[in-house]
Amino acid sequence: MSYRDYYYNKIELSYPKKTTESFEEKLKRLEKLPNLTFSEEFSQEIKKDDDFFGLYHGIRSFGHEEVGLNKLESIIMNGYIQCGNEINSEFKSYDGTIKYLHHIKNNIENCNQDCYISVAPILSFYDNDIEVITFIKENIHLKIDCNVKAFNTYYLKHDDYIRLRKLQIPTNTFYSYALKEYFVKEPIPIDKIIAICIDSNYYQGNLKKTIQEIKNMLDYYHISIPLNITSYKCLSLMRKQ
Repeated sequence: MSYRDYYYNKIELSYPKKTTESFEEKLKRLEKLPNLTFSEEFSQEIKKDDDFFGLYHGIRSFGHEEVGLNKLESIIMNGYIQCGNEINSEFKSYDGTIKYLHHIKNNIENCNQDCYISVAPILSFYDNDIEVITFIKENIHLKIDCNVKAFNTYYLKHDDYIRLRKLQIPTNTFYSYALKEYFVKEPIPIDKIIAICIDSNYYQGNLKKTIQEIKNMLDYYHISIPLNITSYKCLSLMRKQ
């Protein structure tokens, strides 16, 4: 499936052009649909040898490289990627200092509600939409084993999603106003992380400094990994052998 088809199909599913339905009718219809995982939706694509295709977790730094590095160290130190509700707000770093993880909990704009881990696919070399750039490529990002049980979300426009949350309507399926968001229910162990990546075309930080800091923490925590530079300038710093 091309990334363009992926977006079109998700929008058309939630907001069919040829029908008019109320918000309540839309939810009732979507609630009857299955909770498919990424590996179920893209089983054929996963089998192909494609350097660009994969499932990613973006470590958002909001333009401050130390924020992303602190989050990454916390993951490496704990051995898991965790949901927001499970993350400690501070920890003692390998350099002896106390590091802080700034996270606003119970934010109505946060579609994973701090209960799930957000991941998203990059479907091809040309997949550079605003979501991929903002949530993944501008940050340190982790390439995740495609067989991790990541559940697809059904798309709702922002206003509809906020309405859903404010009304506290119980649902059986997952919803997001981000078209490519998937949710992982359980902590993702570090052995399911295929690579730590930086896209030098988009990264919002000091690239050289960030690479050195990542190498330092990997050495300290005794994680021995090679450095791979791929053709699309993603510096993969963690590759399981």
